[in-house]
Amino acid sequence: MAKAADSILLVLDDEPMIVRLITRSFRNDFAEILYAATPDEAEALLNNNRVTHFVCDANLGPNQPPGIELVNRWHSMFPTIEKAVVFTGMAIEDMRTGPGIDVISKSDSPTVLLDHLKNSLHSMEIQA
Repeated sequence: MAKAADSILLVLDDEPMIVRLITRSFRNDFAEILYAATPDEAEALLNNNRVTHFVCDANLGPNQPPGIELVNRWHSMFPTIEKAVVFTGMAIEDMRTGPGIDVISKSDSPTVLLDHLKNSLHSMEIQA
């Protein structure tokens, strides 16, 4: 994936270890990587930054909306989001998405999860 000067990845996950793993793995692919632990934090970042790519866990913890719901809503609200990925431990076929949104299986192996994320994000090259 070509790194564009204005490419921004937003990671929304309530597990700090996953956020660190994704941030380290993609630091050379994006000009900036932002992270949020809650939907409110993510929405504030979306309102104040030109996010081009978005990665979100499907399950963000108790009393939080499903990640797929947030991604579908924000993808239509923020047209700068070129590609969004939701990762889940649930059945993928149960999740409805639109164009530019992928759903991938969460693996017990961080390496497998990262491989799936990279393949999904690389399926749409960042425009330089």
